[in-house]
Amino acid sequence: VINNTPSRTAESAAAGRAAHFLYESPVIFEDPYALSLTSPLWRMIIRNRILSRLIFTKQSGFLRSVGAQVLARSRYAEDLLLNAVKNGATQYVMIGAGLDSFALRREDLSHCLTVYELDHPVTQGAKRERLRNLGYELPENVEFIPIDCERESVEDVLAASSFSPNDRTFFSCLGTTYYLTRDAVLKTLRSIGTYTVLGSEIVFDYGLPERLLDRTNRIIWRTIERAGYHCGEPILSCFAPDEL
Repeated sequence: VINNTPSRTAESAAAGRAAHFLYESPVIFEDPYALSLTSPLWRMIIRNRILSRLIFTKQSGFLRSVGAQVLARSRYAEDLLLNAVKNGATQYVMIGAGLDSFALRREDLSHCLTVYELDHPVTQGAKRERLRNLGYELPENVEFIPIDCERESVEDVLAASSFSPNDRTFFSCLGTTYYLTRDAVLKTLRSIGTYTVLGSEIVFDYGLPERLLDRTNRIIWRTIERAGYHCGEPILSCFAPDEL
C-alpha cells in the first residue's frame, strides 16, 4: 500500500477470479462475488467479454500465468481449509485477505468457523466500504483486524481480538509475502508458530530467487516485478524453499 491507496494487486487478483468464473470452463475456483468487489474500471473491462478475453487470455502470456497461479492457490488453500475443518479447526485467519469473498461464499460454515480477515488498514477499509455500498451483510462469524505486517505482529493483533490461541486454526497468506520485507515475512511466520495451538496449519505462497527459475519463469517474474513497481507495490522479498 503506497500513499494511502488500496492494493491494486488485490484488485487485479479479484478481477482475474471474476473473469475466470464468468467465461472459463472448467471452473477451477468459483467466486460469484469477485466481479462486484472489483473496481468500476475492472468491472467495465470484465463485463465486455471481448475486452476481457483480450486482456486475460490473448494479449499477455504473463497475465495468463499469473491468473492461473491466483486461481490454483485459492483452490488449494480452501481445499486444505475444508479438510482442516473436518479435523477440528474452528478458526480461519486470512493474512492479506484483500478482496477475497470467502465469508460471503461460505456462509454454510458460519456455525462452525470464525473468520478473521487481516489486512492493511487502507485496503481493508476500502473493502469494507465497498461491501457496505453493495449492501452485502456479512455473517456474524467474521471479524476484520487491521494490521501493518512491517510494524505489527500477527500475535499482537490477534491477541486484541476474539481469537483464541487454544483453538485449532487454519491460516492462509496468499499473494502477500512478495510485498513484505524478508524480516516481516519471517516475523509473521514465527509469530504464528509460537502463538497457535499444536495442530494448526498454514498455507502461503512466495517468490523464488531468479537462480532457481527456468528461462520462461524468469521472464514472467521480471514482468511481475516491473508491474508491481509501476503500480506502487514493488516486490520486496523472495525465498529459497530451504530458507523457510
